[in-house]
Order: sequence, then structure tokens, then C-alpha cells
Amino acid sequence: MPHIFKDRFQQSWTIELTLADITKLEAVDYTDIGYEEKINFFPPDEKLFSAIVQNTKLAFLMIWLLCEEQASGKFYQKEVDGQIENFEIKSMEDFSRCFNGDSLMEARTAFYKELPDFFPEQRTSLTALIDRYTRFLKRGDEKITEKIDSQMNDEKMDTLIDQILDGGFEELPDKMKEVLNASSSDPPSSTLPTDLKNLPTPPKKNK
Repeated sequence: MPHIFKDRFQQSWTIELTLADITKLEAVDYTDIGYEEKINFFPPDEKLFSAIVQNTKLAFLMIWLLCEEQASGKFYQKEVDGQIENFEIKSMEDFSRCFNGDSLMEARTAFYKELPDFFPEQRTSLTALIDRYTRFLKRGDEKITEKIDSQMNDEKMDTLIDQILDGGFEELPDKMKEVLNASSSDPPSSTLPTDLKNLPTPPKKNK
């Protein structure tokens, strides 16, 4: 059963593995992306499947190899001299310009779902592997959220926010000053207390 995904420009791509596709994937040298192992799908190897699921560069190169023949007539967009222009996809680099975080995850998911269909004897173990990795990503996202929430609820963070709202930002990092100055043409001159100068920057939540 084919699995379809869309890039960030809403162009559809299809992954449906055949023996010819597997042979093509096995013939490629992956050392340029840092994967040193020889690719052999037969016999099915859990170590290889784990690498495909966990290694984004490896998975994406394989996705490109499987979709390369579909690239004719598809485009990516970029700004040139202030104008958005279309460029035909002719390489993996061009192909990569079609993906942001959400569409990349959609492409990987389509690829992962196709693997158990082509290797039915490994369907149970592959499905378990993919589910385990998905839970890992979800749990990681939850842990980052918890960390951000704990820092945002911290008394020092509350004090810092109060200082900013009260106008004291002379000793804030330059990047934060730029943001504040963008919305204020006459910034106040008071300063932060010494114990708030070196507060850690909260980690950003992955989308």
C-alpha cells in the first residue's frame, strides 16, 4: 500500500517500496552523511531499522532516493531580489528546501509505515520500534515543556519578568534589548539587580 506525504509547498510525494527500490538503497554510499555501515536489508536487520528510525539524515537521503523520479515538474520556492520564484527540484539539496519540521516528520512517518508493509515478517518488531521511538520523542517534548514551566514558575523568573515590565533592562542581553526596543522608542534607564544578571536562558520547546 503506498504512503503519501506532502512537503511544505503542499506537493504530494508517494513512497511504495519495491525490490528495485531496496536494491537502489543498498547500492548507495552513505559515508557522506556520516553513516559508515554497509546497507543490507536482507536478511532484515533490527540494527539497520533502528538507524533508519533514529538517524534523520539517513532516513531523509533514503526518502529522496525513493522519490527522486517524482521530482520532475515539482518546484521549491525562494526569494530572489524581493520576489518569490519557483525553481525545479534537481537534487537532494533542492528537495530538502521543500521541508520544514512538520513536513519532514510527515515524510519520515510515511517511510516508516512503508517498511513493515515491505517486510511483513518484521511487521511486529518494526511497528514496535517505530512506536517506541515516537513515544521517546513525545516524552522528550513533555520533559522540555515541564522544564520550561518550572523555570517560568521560578521566583527569580517572576522577578525578572517584573523588572522588564517595570522598565529595567539596561543590563539585559543585547538580543533581548533588541526585542524590547522594537516595541519601545524611549526605553527606561533603571537596571536589574545583580543576582539576576546571569539567569539561564530557558530552553526553547521543539515544535
